[in-house]
Amino acid sequence: ASSSGTDSTGEGTDPAEKNDPIVASIENAASDTISYPQSQVPVLTTAMLNALRTTGRTLVLEAEDYTLTVDGSTIRNTTSEVNTALTFAPDEYGLRFTLNEGEAMPCGVTITMTGENAGYSRLYLHNKATEKWQFLNSYKDGVAHADVAGEYLLTNQNLRFTSINWTFFIGAGILVVACLIAYVAVKKRYWFW
Repeated sequence: ASSSGTDSTGEGTDPAEKNDPIVASIENAASDTISYPQSQVPVLTTAMLNALRTTGRTLVLEAEDYTLTVDGSTIRNTTSEVNTALTFAPDEYGLRFTLNEGEAMPCGVTITMTGENAGYSRLYLHNKATEKWQFLNSYKDGVAHADVAGEYLLTNQNLRFTSINWTFFIGAGILVVACLIAYVAVKKRYWFW
């Protein structure tokens, strides 16, 4: 492929970005929303993010199990890329997926679950510092608004409730036993005489 232009460094990033058909379609789109199959845009490059940010347009990428939407007006910086592929893996609680392979997100994305993935009612983000799942209230009707890269879990279970539930029952059991011992010791001392 020959490149037209007088730049002797045809291998540089600028000519490649100028010739990127996705960037061109974002810049020259007739509407505010541009749609592509996710397989055609496996990575949102810095040039694509910059085109979205400067035009304020929205890019919609449709995959088999989800739709990923990037609103150009929410892009904070264009210094890093976004991997648009989400691989769903079964988990004991539901389905796991990793956003942007754990790398920093330059912008928020909206992920709309489709097909079987839309059957889950709760979304959790794995907190690496505490090694626990953190409930996200930014998920409703199969739509997640995410701006943090990392590991996510789709589930129908209330993971916080189960851990609190056990703590409550253990605490209540200990309290009942302690009250029973105190009652016997104070009121029924004569049983042991």
